[in-house]
Amino acid sequence: MPECPAAAAAMLRPHKMLWLFVLLSTGVGGAVRGGPQAAAPAPPSVDVLTERPLPLWPGGVITKEHRDAARRSPASTFLQQFDDYYHRAYDTRVMRHLRGFGVAENTSLLYWSREYEYVFHFSAIHRFLPDNGTVFDLGCGVNFFMWALARSVPSVRLHGLDNNPAFQAVLEDVAQMEGAAFTFKLADLERPLPAPSSSADVVYCVSVLEHMSEPMPLVREVDRVLRPGGVFVVTFDVLTSKKAASLRKLFHTTVALAMQLLQRLDSVFERVVPSSQGAMKKADFYRPGLLHPRDGPSTTPEYMKAFPLVVYCGVWRKRQAVPGTAT
Repeated sequence: MPECPAAAAAMLRPHKMLWLFVLLSTGVGGAVRGGPQAAAPAPPSVDVLTERPLPLWPGGVITKEHRDAARRSPASTFLQQFDDYYHRAYDTRVMRHLRGFGVAENTSLLYWSREYEYVFHFSAIHRFLPDNGTVFDLGCGVNFFMWALARSVPSVRLHGLDNNPAFQAVLEDVAQMEGAAFTFKLADLERPLPAPSSSADVVYCVSVLEHMSEPMPLVREVDRVLRPGGVFVVTFDVLTSKKAASLRKLFHTTVALAMQLLQRLDSVFERVVPSSQGAMKKADFYRPGLLHPRDGPSTTPEYMKAFPLVVYCGVWRKRQAVPGTAT
């Protein structure tokens, strides 16, 4: 979910609306996790990442069983440790600029689908990122994940794209403290991306597409900025009830739109995860055992536990150029 301070809704792009809703519902300026700032904490060791290479996690519509398995993984252990370190090290620093950052369920693993999504993204990026590779985070917000990636892959070149200019100073400050190669790009994801063609090895997007009124053009833009053979790692929520009309302003991806989006991704890219090549069926979004907000950790906001949502995870690869054709 994108992260920004509460502001006039008219000034926010559609993929930022959920963040406004969360801040208004939970109250900005919540208690900072970890309490008063103590001596600078030490970052976690990457030695806990005992699985090399990291396994690719199942994609498609995610089940509770998938989430439970991810919780037990070395990648989850590292991300939990880094999440805690990040809040202890940077809550006060970031909150000087952005009130509400300390609301843990908005910025960390402590949210209904993030326990799986972040493990999924982290493992897929590790699997496909080349040495000294370039990564774009679409709708980066100010959370811990980019820096966990940089800590585990020191050679990575990170580019955070977001439509909130207030994030730039915050993120550049953290990047300097973390010693990460980082560039902030002010970007409206519903317009052409501010990046050269064939400039990224990996593009990832965590729960942003569902908040965009028109996500289809972004698929073509991701194809443009990826190098041949580069991968797009994406997760997004899907609204499964037509009765939840009040949520349509926050979650645009109904089951019908999600199926169209997946067909679009399959037509542009080569699907890697899930490996089955058949088209999604409507029934796939309603199978027993799927992960819902009510199944999230205790920190999942009460108001959200009734939301009729599931989460989709996938990886697509840009097709290699055919010799003699334009790239």
